Parts: sequence; structure tokens; C-alpha cells
Amino acid sequence: MVIGPRGNRRRADQGGGGGGGTSNAWKDWVDFDLSKIADESEWKKIEGSGIGSIDVTAAMSGDQLIVTFPDIGSGYNARNQGNTQDGLWLIHKVKIDPWANQATPSGQAAQNFQSESTLLKMEMQFDHTNGPINGDSGQGYGHQVHAGCGIIAYDSDEGTDPPLPGSSNNYAGAYVFKNRSDDPNSSTHTSQYKSGLMSRLGKGGGDGRIWRNQSGSDATSHDAIVFQAGLCSDVTQGPSVNYNEPMIAGSYATTTPFGPMVKLASTSTNNSCRFGGKHLYFACWFGFDVNGKKGGVIRIKKFRYLLQPISARGR
Repeated sequence: MVIGPRGNRRRADQGGGGGGGTSNAWKDWVDFDLSKIADESEWKKIEGSGIGSIDVTAAMSGDQLIVTFPDIGSGYNARNQGNTQDGLWLIHKVKIDPWANQATPSGQAAQNFQSESTLLKMEMQFDHTNGPINGDSGQGYGHQVHAGCGIIAYDSDEGTDPPLPGSSNNYAGAYVFKNRSDDPNSSTHTSQYKSGLMSRLGKGGGDGRIWRNQSGSDATSHDAIVFQAGLCSDVTQGPSVNYNEPMIAGSYATTTPFGPMVKLASTSTNNSCRFGGKHLYFACWFGFDVNGKKGGVIRIKKFRYLLQPISARGR
């Protein structure tokens, strides 16, 4: 047995990863324990082929999770793109229980996420002093390094041993990458970092805001990426059924609620990346937007999610 949200007991085989918090299951964030990501007790670490022989680390330093791509004197082949994931992936070992804060409706599969009735949101916050991504001058201060967080949707239940996403396992989430090669701590460029949606189908980021580690920053400067699954699944009937799952992903300032958000112009994916009917797992990933760069450091101070039921239609 495992203890679910609000103290209710749930069979171990019903999965986990759900819940909206112990004090108020309808509105509270749930924080991931960063140390359990670092020690791999609750998260599975998978190194893509691009870093298999390189000492890329994810370790705690104080209360932060530090992901380090060392300078190996040459370019990496650690690009995460499409069906190939050559970077570092960390996948939660317990799958998401979409109905954790409500009774599973009659006729619905226990793993089936209904995005119009349940809000699913993830947020990854970064260090304010050094920013989300940095490094030394020889690395272009982490030029082209990226950090992402989101959901992997598998066709089958992967138990506690989920694999890398591939051609049959879809993923989507928010990501940020260092777009410029200059020192961010002395830069006011609003394109120093770019953020947006990343999925198996593609990726892309917008800009227009400075981050907390940049010169002239304040409480409105960005410090986190955020991913939110859509409010509905658009099903198009015809010779074949296509699904468009609206999603929002990008960056914002956690210290300024309701402030401007930077995101990719497109906010949906197509049939190849739907979540409905799949088995869902939380994940975070790190790598490069292009090959041939020399490393950098990612500093994470908080990683959390929200699973919030919404009153069902027709009631």
C-alpha cells in the first residue's frame, strides 16, 4: 500500500506520481526532492549515446541540483532531437496517476489523462545568481546547452524501469537554452536565453526578457520554465483520427505572478505526440540544441508539479 493525497490509501500497483499536495489537494504544488533525483533513488538516470563515455554529472551542491557538462576539449554529440536523445535524461520511476485527487470516472482507464478535466502543470526554477545555464568563457558560458522538463507518454506500463523516449514513446515539455555565447552576468541581451516548447516533433524558443542572473535584472526577470498540458484534445474525425493536444511551454518569473511569459508561438502538437490513453511519466532532460559545443553548467533550485482536478462538464 502507498499513501495517496489527502491521506487516502492506494494499492501500490495503482501507480503514483499524482497528488496536489497534502494540505489542499486542489491547489497545492508538489515539490520533487532534488536529492532523490541526484542519488537516483526515485529517478532513473539514462545517458544518451553522445555522453556515454563522458563524466556528465547530476549532483547536489547545497540545496541545488547541479548538472555539469565538462569541457572535453572538443564538441559534444549530445543533441536531444526527434527520435534520438543523446543527452542526459532523468525519468521518474513511478508513473503519473491522473486521477489521484478524484475518483476515476466510470469507464475510464486508470492511466488515462483527460486534459480538459485535470490541469497538469510543471515548473523548474533556476539559480538567480548564475542563471539557468552558465559556464566558463571557453565554453561560451554554456552556449547552446539546454534544460527541459515535461512528460513522456509510453504505449505500455513501463513499471519502475522506463526507457528513453523514441519513435513510439512521445514526449513534450518546456525547455530553455543559452542562445548567445557571451557572459550572461554582464549582459542585458533579451535573447541571451530562449525558452519554449520541446517535443519529439520539434522544438523552438522565444525571447524578449532578461533572466535573473543578467545585468539589470529585477523581480520581473525570468527564473523558471513552465509546462502545461492543454485544456482539451481536439479530435478530428475522417479516414483517420488525428489528435491535437494543446500545450503551453516557456519561461516566466516566479517572483512576479501573472507577469509576461515567453513561449513558442505554436502551442499544440499533432497526432504523433498525444498523451491520451498513454502511460505517463515525469521527466527532465539536458543536452545541446546543436552539436559541437563545449559544455556548461545547469543550476536547479526547485522542481515541482501541480495536478488539479476541474469540475467535470455536465455537472
